[in-house]
Amino acid sequence: MNRNEKERTMRLDLRVSQQEKKKIESTAKKCGISVSEYIRQRALGFSPREVPPLEFYSIMRNLYQINERLDKYSPETEKKLDSLIEDMRLRFLSPGKENADEIKKSVNG
Repeated sequence: MNRNEKERTMRLDLRVSQQEKKKIESTAKKCGISVSEYIRQRALGFSPREVPPLEFYSIMRNLYQINERLDKYSPETEKKLDSLIEDMRLRFLSPGKENADEIKKSVNG
């Protein structure tokens, strides 16, 4: 995503129902991003993730600490834990990609 607001000089306007507006605003808030960023990501084929609970970050910190200690004892296990941590980061923090059917389903509820 282009995060440089100065390069965003074009404007798009769209009309939505009151119910659609509320749903978009609510979902954007859960994702911790503005409505504009939410719509931009969706339009570009991304599926923004909801902000995980604070416990998620605590668990991730613990996994990183465990992983640092494993290096001395078991490089193979460390590699597996690295993979698990990366998978969790991608699933819970990075915007995902959806196909058209998944997008329709999420919009129609």
